[in-house]
Amino acid sequence: MTFIYIPLCKVNPWTQFLIATSIERSIERGIDILVTPGNRELSAELEAQCCTVVFKVLKQFIGSIRNLSVVVHNMTTIAEILPYLAGNAERLQSLNLVVLCSDPDAAFPVLQPLQLMIKAPQIRRVEVGSVPITVSQSDVSSAQELAIRSRVSCIDRSCCGILHFAADFYRLRRLELHDMSYDFKLDFMSSYFKLNTAQGIRRTIRFEFLEELALGCVDADFIEEVLINIEAPNLKKVIITPNYSQHFSAQNELRDKFPRLECVVINNASPQLLRCIYCLLEPKDIYLRHLESIDDILLDLSSGSRIPCCKTAKKMQIWGTNVSAEKLHILVEIRKSASCALRELKVHTGIDNCLWGDRSWFQENVETFSWETVLDLASLEHNRRIQLSCERIKDEQKDEVLSRPLTVIHRENSVFWSY
Repeated sequence: MTFIYIPLCKVNPWTQFLIATSIERSIERGIDILVTPGNRELSAELEAQCCTVVFKVLKQFIGSIRNLSVVVHNMTTIAEILPYLAGNAERLQSLNLVVLCSDPDAAFPVLQPLQLMIKAPQIRRVEVGSVPITVSQSDVSSAQELAIRSRVSCIDRSCCGILHFAADFYRLRRLELHDMSYDFKLDFMSSYFKLNTAQGIRRTIRFEFLEELALGCVDADFIEEVLINIEAPNLKKVIITPNYSQHFSAQNELRDKFPRLECVVINNASPQLLRCIYCLLEPKDIYLRHLESIDDILLDLSSGSRIPCCKTAKKMQIWGTNVSAEKLHILVEIRKSASCALRELKVHTGIDNCLWGDRSWFQENVETFSWETVLDLASLEHNRRIQLSCERIKDEQKDEVLSRPLTVIHRENSVFWSY
């Protein structure tokens, strides 16, 4: 497998020849392509021109590309290259189209749908960021993983619009929604819901095969609307990274909507939001990662109107810089006395607050217990992501994982231009 990195800031008269030569040498092994602006900012017009030069060549080899990532600053650049993303991409397994923009409303005052026409029968993952596209005429809709970053990735920018866009991917098993941090409410007066709203009926959007849902850097309102308005009978895992200190107003339990749900992972949440999410979903496994006020959260999980919170949970894993063994002791005791004892408890922390006597007590009262002291939790998280990436490519050669600027597999015969 060959990885080719193409910085647009270094496009010159030799670019097309170099791309073609690099691809021809590796055409039998399969090719990963990463196109970025590089280390120099380009004007919107120049960026589009340079990217067009690149894709005029890539179009000839579209059937040999395995992973294609395009990360640019302007939506007009994506609009310019989409006509070249057509035809049969027999080997394409991953397609990323991302526009880096901090203010999408200013950048895209008028949203026009961009039709994706590429044929990719082996596609597994699609990522779109700030790109208003439709996939109705492309078989990328058979992808099993979809990541959407920012609300302008689809035509209807409401929560329902986003979910309907995702529902076009009929084989979807993993859905990621990131950076939905704008102030908005679910608009049931959208074109999808006009008739039902008039009758006071709320329709849900069904994802038959969805197994994992990840919501990253999102408002509590958005979390609530997504959980309320989807049906996923095979959903097993939910990962939530909310904007901190958000209020969560949902009251009804959602467990019945997700009968196979096993694990809920919470990153950086307030105690109140965390409690609401766990009480609504009632998962079997609880994962708490990088939470502030972790001691308060542990006490909150131990007490309250639902004593204790999330009684169905049997496993708990905690990542935190300073976890109190005393608070964990209280949590384990309360759950045990309420006949909902934890069977597994794993702690990853930067400070070893668990003395030998505490460890003995936990080992006696929890079937599986471990306390790991990690000096650099950032490295722990980075290694975890590498492990997950390697698992996804376990049938391929895996030498090293590059996680910046995108997660790309670094293999032999990689090509980095420095001319």
